[in-house]
Amino acid sequence: MSFNAKQYDSDKFVEGVWEEFQGGQFKIAKAGNHIFLDAKRRLDKEHSKKYDGGIVPAKAEQEKLCLAIAEGILRDWKEVVDDCGEPLLYDIEAAAATLDGHPPLIEFVLSKANELDRFDRDEVSREAKKPLTS
Repeated sequence: MSFNAKQYDSDKFVEGVWEEFQGGQFKIAKAGNHIFLDAKRRLDKEHSKKYDGGIVPAKAEQEKLCLAIAEGILRDWKEVVDDCGEPLLYDIEAAAATLDGHPPLIEFVLSKANELDRFDRDEVSREAKKPLTS
C-alpha cells in the first residue's frame, strides 16, 4: 500500500460535510481549517483588548469558543428548531448561542470535525469499498 497524497478533498475541510445529530442536520468542517483559525485569532485579539490583556472570565472564554466554532466549523444546519418548535435559520450568532446552550452539540461537532475519513475524496471512498481481488 502506498501513501495517497490526494486522499482528502480540501474543499470539504472548509465547506464541511453533513452529519445527523438528534434529528437535526449539521454541516461540519474540519477542525483547524483556516476560517476557524482566522476567527479564533480575531476573537483572541478582541478579548485581549476587552480584558486589557488580563484573565478572560470562563464564561467569556466559552462564548468566544462557541463563536469561533460557529464561524469556522459549524457551517450550516437544517431541521433545527427554537424552543417554540419554529425553524431556526442558521447564522453565526444563532449557531454560537445554540452551541453555548447545548454542550452535547459542541462535543458532537468537535468530534466529527476531527474525523479525517469524513473528508476523503469521493473516489477514494469508493476505492476503499471495492472488494479485493486475487
